[in-house]
Amino acid sequence: MASLFSYHCATCGKLHEGSPGFSFGAPDYYHMASDVDKAASQLTDDTCVLSQLGELHYFVRVCLDIPIHGFQDPFSWGVWASMSKKSFSTYQRRPTRPGPYFGWFSNNLPCYPETLEIKTQIHPRRKGLRPWIELEPTQHPLAVDYYQGISPERAREIAEMIQHGPPS
Repeated sequence: MASLFSYHCATCGKLHEGSPGFSFGAPDYYHMASDVDKAASQLTDDTCVLSQLGELHYFVRVCLDIPIHGFQDPFSWGVWASMSKKSFSTYQRRPTRPGPYFGWFSNNLPCYPETLEIKTQIHPRRKGLRPWIELEPTQHPLAVDYYQGISPERAREIAEMIQHGPPS
């Protein structure tokens, strides 16, 4: 198995080394909220308590790793997943509790059809590491990629699209 993923970018011509990874600074629902609701919410690097119309919604930042065929390191996404109030409270008190916790995928990933609301299981890790998520096995292309992995060409295609936008 190759250890270092790299590719020459078809758009900028640069050599990119290392498995791609991209992250979101907040759940999509936070970006959809009104300025008033955002002001009443709490967003940190790892958690979000979103107030929408007086109702609270709870999110944690998690890691979604998609295997790249033939390479040790995955294509990594830093995304958000929702949690129930009870699970969020337990997670806040004991972030390394084994879990898993049920959650809903809370970001739309480029290069995939709608990814909001895919069922997930949130798995805490030892202190200092963000939880990882497991997607529900379905025929959604993201779930298929999660379980079957992606080709190096698909990893390059996604990375180029995120870095440079869709081809014109």
